[in-house]
Amino acid sequence: MNKLTRISIYEPAAGCLTGSCDPDQEDALASLEMALDVLKLSGVEVNRYNLGHDPKEFAANGLVKSAIKESGMLCLPMVLIDGQVLSRGRYPLEAELASKLDTV
Repeated sequence: MNKLTRISIYEPAAGCLTGSCDPDQEDALASLEMALDVLKLSGVEVNRYNLGHDPKEFAANGLVKSAIKESGMLCLPMVLIDGQVLSRGRYPLEAELASKLDTV
């Protein structure tokens, strides 16, 4: 397995489509944030982009740009690992992230 080098998270402008996430989405985000903190300590680059604050990042990534054109904002949040899609329209579970890594 290749060593993970970068996680990129593309989030909608309000953080959630409605401005208020459902509890399941909030729980998944909290779990993901804890896993990301551990990964950062091991040297993994983690970038989070918010459509409201970082629109140029969305426009610069062809994969994200195509997903938005195809599915609209429903594809967000979109999580990429080394440029490959891990999840679309939701935050990944910690187990999904761990399955792509040696350890989390």
